[in-house]
Amino acid sequence: MNDTKLADLAVSILSQLPTPKVEAFSAGGGVVLLELQSQDGVYIIAEAPRPQVRDQLDLLVRTNEISGGGYDISLTVAETLHQTESTISVRLLVRDVLRRESERTTPRAAVEELALMHVLGARRIAEGEEFDVRLADLSPTGVAFITDRSFHTGDFFAMMVTIRGQLLRLQARALQTSPSHYGRQRVGCEILQIADDDRRHISALTAEAPHTGTVDQRFRRSA
Repeated sequence: MNDTKLADLAVSILSQLPTPKVEAFSAGGGVVLLELQSQDGVYIIAEAPRPQVRDQLDLLVRTNEISGGGYDISLTVAETLHQTESTISVRLLVRDVLRRESERTTPRAAVEELALMHVLGARRIAEGEEFDVRLADLSPTGVAFITDRSFHTGDFFAMMVTIRGQLLRLQARALQTSPSHYGRQRVGCEILQIADDDRRHISALTAEAPHTGTVDQRFRRSA
């Protein structure tokens, strides 16, 4: 599919949303609020907060459908246009549009090991910073942990953890955060990169030590 057709497809999907304002995951960590304005050939013209965007910044808009699933629209800031003190207009090049099918809830394993976190991009934590977090649960597609650090939706990181004698490495992105006990935060994430062997090991863990409790029960267990 050429650039024009990709842009047409992206605009046809985005035009069905109830508002022109959408949140996009940023490659720099966190999310950027885009106000979509028009299409200009292969580009989408949008307005964004000035401090959060720059040329060649990669963004990901994820749409969700009531029946489940949706689309992942990958964008790059191709050019910055006029700006005000707080906002900036940008040309967004559509890199890809992927259909995301409805998924059943993935079984999770109950784990409480300490994991080493290496921040790759975050809104309030410096890139490259490393520290320990305590896992709450783990699945082949997601991970949750408890921390006293301040994470935000869209922050992404690399993680290493040893479970039952096997070292697992993965990269993940925060999708949701919730307050936990004693001033801590529970962070639920999607796994972006992981080796096939490590994914199979996690699948085996979900059968050996399944976590069937509610989110509230997971909070209490992890506190």
